[in-house]
Amino acid sequence: MGSAAHSWENQVPQASTSESDPDDGYRSNDSEESEPADVVPKKKPRKGPKRIHKTPHLWEFLLDTLRDRSSGPQPVIRWVDAKKGVFRIENSKAVARDWGIRKNNPNMKYENMARGIRFSRDEGYFAPLPTPGQYPKKKCFCFGKLARDNSAYLRSIMNA
Repeated sequence: MGSAAHSWENQVPQASTSESDPDDGYRSNDSEESEPADVVPKKKPRKGPKRIHKTPHLWEFLLDTLRDRSSGPQPVIRWVDAKKGVFRIENSKAVARDWGIRKNNPNMKYENMARGIRFSRDEGYFAPLPTPGQYPKKKCFCFGKLARDNSAYLRSIMNA
């Protein structure tokens, strides 16, 4: 195979004219520019919305349920004090079932939905009740600042 030699076989590094020349034709694997192996590069911050939701947030679902099913012979949810954003879930099984249908989780229970409300409280969509003792303790919730900021309907009710 004399004529079909690979090009890398015939390459010889060129001799450097001075010994202080940093580029002497050879590449060193341990350059000062490389990061140590134990350093993890930082992730770049995400641009745009965190997540595109196919289903509404829990606070949006509860607000829609309040708007649609808070009246009638047996309301499943009702306003306790609309000016302060306080509402009460009257039929927890029905509301949890409807939320489970919306989330494509037919086994949704009220306990799981209430956990979602508590987690949403940390984010700011729900708030603690304005004056403890004035409202029933169980199944009574209050919309928070983020819910008011993101819903024109809720702002109109609370500012009316």
